[in-house]
Order: sequence, then structure tokens, then C-alpha cells
Amino acid sequence: MVMQLKRILPMLVLLIACSRPSNAPLEDVRMMMDTVVRIKVYEGPDSPAGIAAVMDSAFLLMGRLEEKISAYTDSSETALINRHAVHRAVTVSQELVELVEEGRKLSELTGGAFDISIGALLELWGFSSGRPQLPDPAAIEAVLPLVDFRRIDLDENRITLGKAGMRIDLGAIAKGYIVDRAVRFLKRRGVTAGLVEAGGDLRLFGKPPHRDLWRIGIRHPRNESGALFGILDIEAGSVTTSGDYERTFTQNGKRYHHLLDPATGYPANGCISVTVIAESAMLADAWATGVFILGPEKGMALLASHSGVEGMMIFEQDNGLTYRATPAFDEIFHLQE
Repeated sequence: MVMQLKRILPMLVLLIACSRPSNAPLEDVRMMMDTVVRIKVYEGPDSPAGIAAVMDSAFLLMGRLEEKISAYTDSSETALINRHAVHRAVTVSQELVELVEEGRKLSELTGGAFDISIGALLELWGFSSGRPQLPDPAAIEAVLPLVDFRRIDLDENRITLGKAGMRIDLGAIAKGYIVDRAVRFLKRRGVTAGLVEAGGDLRLFGKPPHRDLWRIGIRHPRNESGALFGILDIEAGSVTTSGDYERTFTQNGKRYHHLLDPATGYPANGCISVTVIAESAMLADAWATGVFILGPEKGMALLASHSGVEGMMIFEQDNGLTYRATPAFDEIFHLQE
């Protein structure tokens, strides 16, 4: 889950301006999961000091979950699975059970385009260590058989990996899961309107000040000045964007990114970015990755065939950028000229 390389720009921008200082949200921003994590509270029952304490507790919860889930923390449950689960079943917490169950479902749904057993391939490319490089083709071929979500066995709260060398990596689903848990915590503590954002994962709840809808700007994926590609007007829910600009390196004049296709072992090259709307940040997070890897035809067809998720894909066509969106997404999306 750790992101070793910086994003070029945050790709989702909240376009809410408060008209009076008294309406200004309380905000706290911290570095977690190797990205910028932000909590904003617009409405809550407590004093500013009380809301600040609730936000602090939410950050502590997120930190504990990261330590438990991250494949790159030696004492995490994921790290224990990767070290020992080939030889014996590893007992894990309910959080890991939920993530692995959902991860396997989404892996099946996407035909393996999204695959939580991709850890060995990410390690080979160096994205997990922050020192990425182009692997030898023979090494990629040798690692591909280790990427197979069907070889992950979950028996109640015990996990076994079916082949030596397999590694699970929950990075494409865990960030959204942690955002969801933070939102659940804030609601239980009396916060009625606000947001939690972690990199490209954003979850909104309640209503923004003086508006019925949240307005979200999606940055242009090829414009580093911060220009917007379009704007979304949405009710409470989650928005996630995944793109080929997030974690990259250049070798021999060619740019590579971290969204690896489990079928080939190389970065998927069909599109530039995918934005997904779903009820939970976990689902939006995983769907954005899977749809990106599937590409314009298969990815958009999968989105269109499932209720509860909507999305848009930006890709290159005729030496320029174009996009496709599900009908419900297109109704609330406003392309910027």
C-alpha cells in the first residue's frame, strides 16, 4: 500500500467555497499511506476543539489500519501472510478477512485484471521498494505464475497461499477501505457532513454548505498546470481516480507506470485515467484499477453491466484525448473546454 513515488498532481479537487468565515470547515492534513490524507468537517455537534479531537482520533484509526494492512510494514498481517502462509495457515483479523474476501470477489469479477496476489510482480518492478526499474523479460515470465488470486485460500479467519513465492498486495483496495473506516468513525462521533481524502480516493458524506451537491473537479491528466478536464456534481458517495501518471519512471527513453496487467506483467497501456463513483471508497478504488487495466472496450463494458458503480475513462484517440462514460456518469459530468 505504500506509495513510494509522488503523484504529479492530486487528480480530484473539491470545488466548494464557503461564503462566510463562520461556515469554513475544520480541516486537518497529514502524510499517511505515503500520500496526503485530508479530513474536512463541515457539520458536527461539538465545539471546534471537540471536532479537532474527533479528527485526530480518526487519523489514529487510519494509522493503526495502515500498520496492520500494509505489505511493506514487517509486522503487518499482510507481511506475515507473505512470509508464512505458504507453509501454514496464518490467522488474521476481521479487517484482513474483509479485504481478502472483497479482493477475491473483485478479482473474479474483472477476470483477474484486478488481482490482490500481484505482490511478487510489483516487487520485481521495484514499485514496492521505491526503486523501480524495467525487469528482464525472462524474470517477468517466471513471476507471472505467482499472480493468481484463485490460489489464495480463506478459511474463516485463516489464510493460505497456494504457491511458494506468492505475495498479496492490498494496495489497490486498502486505501479506499481505510477511508471508509474513517468516515464510519466520524459519523459515529456525530459528524454529519464532511469528507475524507487519501490521494486519489475521496469519500463525501452529508451535504456541502449552501448546496445540495458536492462539486468535484477532475484534473486534466496531461496538464501539469492544474487545469481541469471536467467537473462532477454528485451526492454523498465516493470518487476515485487511477491513472498512468501516478507512480512512474523513465528508462531508455520510455515511461512506465505502476498499474501492471497481471496477464502480461507489464503496465497496462489502453487508457490514461479512470474515474469511478461508488457508494464506498473501497469499491471505487478497486474498480478504478480493474477498469484501467481492462482498457476502453472491456473496462467500459464491465462498468456498464454492473449497478452501483459508474465511471469515466480518458484515453488517447486520433492524436488527442477523448473519454467514454457510463450514461449515469455522463449526466453529472461537465467537460471543460
